[in-house]
Amino acid sequence: MERDMTKVHITTNIEYDMKNRTFTCRHHDNLTLTHTQSRCFEALLHTESWQPLHKDELITLLWGKCNRHFNYEPALIQKVYLLRKALSSIGLTDIIVTIPRFGYQINEKHAREIRFCREETPRKGFISGMFDKISIMLRA
Repeated sequence: MERDMTKVHITTNIEYDMKNRTFTCRHHDNLTLTHTQSRCFEALLHTESWQPLHKDELITLLWGKCNRHFNYEPALIQKVYLLRKALSSIGLTDIIVTIPRFGYQINEKHAREIRFCREETPRKGFISGMFDKISIMLRA
C-alpha cells in the first residue's frame, strides 16, 4: 500500500493531515499533535500491513541513535500515554494497542477504516525516510 500521502482518513468523521499534524473532526474540536506525538502516530500508521512496531524501533524513530546507558522506555511509555490522551479527546480512545513486552500497533478495528489520500505531487515523508535509515543501520 502506498503510504507517502499527506492526508489520512482515520474514520468517516476524522481526517489526519500529516503536513500540519492536525486532526480535522466533524463531531469534536480539531486536534493538533506535538512534533513527537505526530512522529509516533505516523510511525504506527506506516508499518507494513499494520504489524506491531517494536518499542526499540519507535525509540530510534523518536530520539535517533540512543545512548545505550540510558533507558528510553519510560520516556516512550509517557509519550504514548500523552498521545493516547490527546487522541481520546477526539473519540479515538482505542486506536493504539500495546503489545506486551514488544511494542505498539494500530488497533485492527481502526486499521480497516484508515485510507491514505493521494496528493498531486507525492513526497517521501519523514517517517518513511527514517524507516529506510533504520533498516540500513540494522543491516550493518
